[in-house]
Amino acid sequence: MKLHLHTRSLFSFGSMLIVFVMLQGCKTEPFPAGEVCYDTEIAPIIIANCAYSGCHDAATKEEGVDLSSFSTILNTGGIKSGNAKKSEFYKVLNESGDKQMPPGEKLSDADIAVIYNWIEQGAENVECATFSCDTSTFSFNENIKTTTDLYCKSCHSGSNPDAGVLLTNYDQISASAADGSLSGVLRGSGNYPIMPPGNALKECEIRTIEKWVENGSAMD
Repeated sequence: MKLHLHTRSLFSFGSMLIVFVMLQGCKTEPFPAGEVCYDTEIAPIIIANCAYSGCHDAATKEEGVDLSSFSTILNTGGIKSGNAKKSEFYKVLNESGDKQMPPGEKLSDADIAVIYNWIEQGAENVECATFSCDTSTFSFNENIKTTTDLYCKSCHSGSNPDAGVLLTNYDQISASAADGSLSGVLRGSGNYPIMPPGNALKECEIRTIEKWVENGSAMD
């Protein structure tokens, strides 16, 4: 009887140990916790880390993948709405070595989690940003650079910017304002193509930049 009890005790302990090891090896996935906003949460991550010149912007389309706008992300990004684990877009975020995207520095756990939740929720174009369209204020640091960083910097930065145009600091942005190209691309006027491609700015954002240009493109 003592041997029998001892054996049962060992069996119970062994079972618990196996379960513990299995749980330690499991990778838990993030789960939806509130609606994910495409415009304020997903787009900034993709624009900053994926949709830039030489990678997955509208001009380069590395391996046929264009991540420069909501529609092209869904059409070419390998997203299966409602199923993040079967979405190539999500899978490559958790890869390593040459298969990892973006190459180099991996996205933070928080960014990966919000992308997972977004796909699980259907990968919808949910807009949460509110625009007062109060163009009476047009500060470079608070309004202009915030907008260009979000919509322009991914393509117009680094050693090989699109069209050779850099838009990362005041001197570069004010130079584009002075030669008329900044205002031109916002509305696609003259011989300028509308920018950003496939993701035009809202009227409020355009008018804020235009007012800044009209008032001398001042630095705060």
